[in-house]
Amino acid sequence: MIFSQDGLLDRLDDLGEPDEKVSEAAKEIEAGFNDIMQQMTDDEDSEYNPANILQEDDYLVEELVDKLSYLNILETQTEFITENDTEEFEDLEEAYLSVIDSFFELAKIVNPLSGFGRVRLESGISTLRSFEERFGPLTTKIVPENAAAFESFISDEHLADLLAGRKRGIGALRHIDGRLCAVGAVIYTVYEKNDTDEAMIELNWIMVHEDMRESGTGNLLMAQLLELALMKEDTCLITKLPVVTYKEGTDESEIEERTILENFLDQWGFEFTIDTCSDFVYRISDYSIENYDDNYDDTVSLAELETEGKALLDEFLGSFTEDEYSDLLALPIDYYDSEVSCAVMKDGKIHAVFLVKRFDNDNYRCEALRCKKDSDTACISRLLAHAYNTCIENGDRDSMIYGSFQSEETLGFMKQLGSMEHTEDNKFNMEGLEIAKSFIDTGRALYAYRGSLHPLDPDEEISVEEWDMLKESAGINNNKIPASGIDDIE
Repeated sequence: MIFSQDGLLDRLDDLGEPDEKVSEAAKEIEAGFNDIMQQMTDDEDSEYNPANILQEDDYLVEELVDKLSYLNILETQTEFITENDTEEFEDLEEAYLSVIDSFFELAKIVNPLSGFGRVRLESGISTLRSFEERFGPLTTKIVPENAAAFESFISDEHLADLLAGRKRGIGALRHIDGRLCAVGAVIYTVYEKNDTDEAMIELNWIMVHEDMRESGTGNLLMAQLLELALMKEDTCLITKLPVVTYKEGTDESEIEERTILENFLDQWGFEFTIDTCSDFVYRISDYSIENYDDNYDDTVSLAELETEGKALLDEFLGSFTEDEYSDLLALPIDYYDSEVSCAVMKDGKIHAVFLVKRFDNDNYRCEALRCKKDSDTACISRLLAHAYNTCIENGDRDSMIYGSFQSEETLGFMKQLGSMEHTEDNKFNMEGLEIAKSFIDTGRALYAYRGSLHPLDPDEEISVEEWDMLKESAGINNNKIPASGIDDIE
C-alpha cells in the first residue's frame, strides 16, 4: 500500500513539528543517504556497482531464456487445451506471466521509461497483450460496476475517490481453480500538463493479495502505469510516503509491509527526497475550543441547506480560480457528510465552507476549508467550532480528521504559526489565527518522502546496442537467444 491514515498520528509523536532545526536535520539525513549510496556504488560487492549491475542483467537474461524455452514447450500443446483443462490452462497462464515478469525485471535495470529499459518494458507489455487477446484478460480497469471485486485491496478513502471519478484504478486478475479472481489493485491520479507542471501520474495506492505476492503481480500493476506514461511524451510517475516512526510493540507485519513497499519503489527507479508537505492529521478528542466563542448563528450544516445546497455550493466553489475546485464541482452533494460539513451564510449565499467526507471507519477527510476574499477569516473559526461540536455529538471523539492545506487561507495559517503578532495589513484576524494554531498544534503537519520516476534525458539514454556493447566489453556473452529462435529440442 502507499498511504493509509489509520493509526498514523500515533506514529508521529517522536517527530515534533516541522521547523528550521528539523528541516536542517532532514537535509543532513538526505546528504548522508546520498553519501552512503555513492559508497555503495564504489563498493565491489554492492548491487549498485556497475559491474554487478551488468552481471545481474546477464543472470536475468539467462532466466528469461529458460522461461521462454518452457513456454515454447507449453505452446505446442495449446491447440489441445479446452475449457475443462483447468490445470493445463493455469500452467500456461503462469508460464506467460513468468516471462512477462522477467521482461519487467529487466526493464528495471537502469530506467524503464528510457532506452533499452523502455524496449524491455514494451516487450513485456506486448507479451501480456498477446496473451489477453488469445485467452482473456489478466488486467482490467476498475470501475463502479466491478469495484466490489477489488474493494478488499483498496482503502476506504481511495475506493470512495474511485467511485466518485476522482481517481482511477487497474486490477490484476488470475485464474485460480477454474475461476477468474481479483488478486490486486493499483489506484492512481492523472495530472495533465499545464503552464507550470509537467504531465504526471501519481501512484496513490497499490496492494496485492498476500498469497499472490512475489509472483510478479506488483510488477504487472506498476507496468500498467508505466504504459500509460509512455502514451504521452515526457510524462513522469510520482508518489508520496509519509515519514513515520514505529513505537515499541508495533505489529511487525506493518513494518515489513512498509519495507517491502519502499524496496519495490526503489527497484523500479523512483528517486526520493524528504520534505515537509501540506498534509495534516489530528484526533478530534485532542482539539479543544473551550476558550473560544461558540456563537456561530450564521453557520449551518449542509443538511440545513436542503434542496438548495448543491446550487449554493456550486456557486461558491465556482467563484474561485478556474479548475481549482473542478473535481469537487463534479461531485454530488451527498458525497460529503451532511452534518459535519458546514457553511457560513450571508444574504442567502455561502461565504465560507468546510467540507468533509466521512468513511466507514468513522474517520473524516477534509475536502475544502475556504472563505471568500472579502470575508472576515474569523468565519473559519466558526466553521471549525461547528464541525467539532457536531463530531462530539455524534460520538466521534476518537476519530481522525486528515487532509491537505491547499487554499490561501489555510496555507496562510501555517505560515503564521510562529508569530501571533497582528498588523493592520494582516487579513488573518486574531481569532481565526488562534483557532488555526490550536487546530495544527494538536495534530501534525507531516514530513513525506516524495518519489518520482522520470524518463532520462536523450543524452543520458542507453540504447539496446550500447547496452550490448557494455556487456561485451565486460566479457558477458550476449548471444543467449539465437537470431533464428529456439526450436522444440533446444
